Amino acid sequence: MAKYVVLQLAGYGDTLSLLTRIPDLQKEYPEHEIVFFLGGFGKAVQFSKEQIEREGYSAKIVKNLTFHNQLENTRKFLKDNIVKPGDMFMDASFCDEIFANKEPPFRKYEMLYPYEYKTDVDRDDVVNKVKYVNNSYLKENVNDSQ
Repeated sequence: MAKYVVLQLAGYGDTLSLLTRIPDLQKEYPEHEIVFFLGGFGKAVQFSKEQIEREGYSAKIVKNLTFHNQLENTRKFLKDNIVKPGDMFMDASFCDEIFANKEPPFRKYEMLYPYEYKTDVDRDDVVNKVKYVNNSYLKENVNDSQ
């Protein structure tokens, strides 16, 4: 299967935003498997990887990719070693575009709204826990005030 390789040096919010565009990208490239290569700061990279995988895509962390001046070499490495004939490549980092006042390539794909992010937590379980905490808090405060 052909791949659509996405390089992204970004924060978690940028990843969440990009994920809303992937369904539109897949309409244009339905025969391609989406594969992310991620860089960034702190835990944001790990959080992005986990969310991307929950959405059903493959994600890999590029070790020590933290600054935009590393993107040119990273792009070259991916294009020379990962991207094969028939594959597609997009740098969704938009660092170069920001500094050149240009539109990033992912902007051509519409954002899906509303977008339901996948989680590994059962919604009903969360609602029940919140109710339990609220009830416990109310009981403690009602008993203390009487």
